[in-house]
Amino acid sequence: MKFSKVFYFWKEKNNSKTLLLFLTIFFTLHLLMGCTAQEAPPGEQLMSGDLEVHFIDVGQADSILIKGPQGESLLIDAGENSSGDFLVNYLKSQGISKLDVVVATHPHADHIGGMDKIILNIPIEKFYMPKVSPTPTTRTYEEMLEALLAKDLKITQVRSGVQLDLPGITGVFLGPVASEYDNYNDYSAILKISYGNTSFLFTGDAESEAEKDLLGKGDLQATVLKV
Repeated sequence: MKFSKVFYFWKEKNNSKTLLLFLTIFFTLHLLMGCTAQEAPPGEQLMSGDLEVHFIDVGQADSILIKGPQGESLLIDAGENSSGDFLVNYLKSQGISKLDVVVATHPHADHIGGMDKIILNIPIEKFYMPKVSPTPTTRTYEEMLEALLAKDLKITQVRSGVQLDLPGITGVFLGPVASEYDNYNDYSAILKISYGNTSFLFTGDAESEAEKDLLGKGDLQATVLKV
């Protein structure tokens, strides 16, 4: 029998409450009854190690850290401007010396506010974001772009069907599907992460129009849905 666990973490922003409320929900990801590694079905890769998903408390905002079984790390969004230093410290406390992937789901301040601090303080391999910019532009958005420029990081455009470049984890962006929306929330990067038999669907702030476009465009079934 071989199994792995997925951990869900909720980190209190107030350091006086050092409770890592580990909504430690254990999922059996790869349960092979009576099977040894040599007996795995052809083409099926055995999973080893833990996948950790940290839903970080950044108030009325978003920031999610994913730590892969082989040491991979992925950050989705970076809260408000006031969360930048807190997130940098949190990532370092988790042993993150570099981020393999960073996703900015869309250009609202409650998702990219702390992104400039992340970019400037932690090395990033690849940066993903949908092709949308606020009109008129915002200082928060400009600060993120300036940080990317300072670190010579290019933006990889997110759209439906783009595969996530992250070894050890299966990831695909299911949205945005359309190239134009009236609402910036509907441009949200929608990412599905799979590890063994467990999957997570991260939807940013996608609203009804994006949801309608998403139906029939991919496998939306997931173990955990983040809305």
